[in-house]
Amino acid sequence: MRYGLWLPSLLAVALGAPAFGQNLLHNPGFDSDLAGWTFSGSVTWSPLDASGSPGSGSARLGPLTALGEPLTLIEQCLTISDAVDYLFSARLFRADGAQVSAMAQVIWYPNESCVPPLSSANPGFWPAPGVGLWEQDSGMVTPPPGTLSAAVRLSARRQAAGEMIALFDDVVFAPAGSCIEDATTLCLNEGRFRVRSRWITRSGASGDGTAVKLTGDTGYFWFFNAANVELVLKVLDACATPFESFWVFAAGLTNVEVEIEVEDIESELVQIYFNPLDRPFEAIQDTAAFATCP
Repeated sequence: MRYGLWLPSLLAVALGAPAFGQNLLHNPGFDSDLAGWTFSGSVTWSPLDASGSPGSGSARLGPLTALGEPLTLIEQCLTISDAVDYLFSARLFRADGAQVSAMAQVIWYPNESCVPPLSSANPGFWPAPGVGLWEQDSGMVTPPPGTLSAAVRLSARRQAAGEMIALFDDVVFAPAGSCIEDATTLCLNEGRFRVRSRWITRSGASGDGTAVKLTGDTGYFWFFNAANVELVLKVLDACATPFESFWVFAAGLTNVEVEIEVEDIESELVQIYFNPLDRPFEAIQDTAAFATCP
C-alpha cells in the first residue's frame, strides 16, 4: 500500500491491482423502504437510521408480542460462487436488550433460488445482546462446496413478556477485499473507494469522524454530534478523455485538525488529505487524485 500527502500538494504512486468488489445486496441500507427483501412476521420500514442520516432508515422487526411465535425475519437471496469468500456485516439495535434474541445469518443452498434443501448455515452474529444502542458485527464467511445461492437473513424472536423490537441496518454481503461501510467508513463509486476521517481538537480530544452516505459518490462526516456536519466529500469518476482520473473534492466546516484517508481498493493507492489545527479548512479540489482508470 502506498500513500499520497496533500498539504495542499499531493504525491501519488500506484501499486498492483487486485480485484475490488461491492455489496451484492439490493437496498442494504433500507434507504426509503424494504424493496429487494422478503419477510415473514411483523416487519416494517423505520425512519431510524444507524448513522443518523435523515435520508435513510432501517428494517424494524416487531413488535414481537407472543412467546413461542414463529421467527420474525427479513431476507434476500443472492446467486453466488462457492470459489469466493465473502465479507458479511450488519448493524443491529435492540431497545429491550436481553428480551430480544436477534441474529444476522447466511444460509447456503445447492441451487440458484434459495429453496430447500439447504446446504448449511453460518453460526450468525450477536449471541450476546446489547441495550438501547446500535451494535455492529462482521466476519468472513466461506460457502460450502457446491453452493449456488445464499440467503442473507436477519431475524428476531421474543424471549420475555412485553413488546420487543429489533432494528437492522447497513447490511453487507460482498466478495473478500471489498469496502465495507460502517459507522466511520464511506464506500463510494460502487465500493471502489474507502473514505475515513479523523479529528483532533486543541484540548487533545480526538476521534474518528462518523460517516453518512448521501449518494453513490458523496457523503459527509460529523465529529461531535449528528446535527453538526463538519466535512463533506465526494469521489468523482472522471475517467473520460481528457481527464483519465478519479477526482476527490472536499469541503470542511471546521478549524480542528482533520486527516482524511481515501483508498482506491482496486489499485491499493491511498491519498491522505490534512488540515492543521486552528486553520480554516481549505477546500480540496484534487483532479489528479487517482490516475487509476478504469
